[in-house]
Amino acid sequence: MSFLEIKKIYTEERQKQKNELIDWLRNEGYVILTMEGDEASKPHSTGSGKSMYTADSGIKAYDLSNWKWITARQGNKELLLSLQAFDIDPKTKDRHVLMDRIGIYFYKSGKYNPEECVKEMINTGIDLPMNSEKYVLLKEIIDNK
Repeated sequence: MSFLEIKKIYTEERQKQKNELIDWLRNEGYVILTMEGDEASKPHSTGSGKSMYTADSGIKAYDLSNWKWITARQGNKELLLSLQAFDIDPKTKDRHVLMDRIGIYFYKSGKYNPEECVKEMINTGIDLPMNSEKYVLLKEIIDNK
């Protein structure tokens, strides 16, 4: 199997995990949002990077579609659930992206801030793929915030 074939399968599996998380959040009473903060008419189609990302024409096109997240609201609580957690090493201050680790950023309704998201994201310690025990832990983390 080639690298590109493996990469395609990996991307499909991440999307399946994201869809399962969306369905779980909806069952928990959350509304899935677009990045503009509106209710998503097609929740499974939200929260993926651009396939032709160019940093506003600053870089050669890059496929960022495997960058996945979910924005959701329940009452006045809004959150971004990321399928890759941000991490800042407390000693070196180096910044990392922990692929396939669930991260959560809570924010006030309509006040998503990308800089705060990096600094304040909760590293849940939960790695994909999800299972029933991990959903219980994720619910605990969300409910206790």
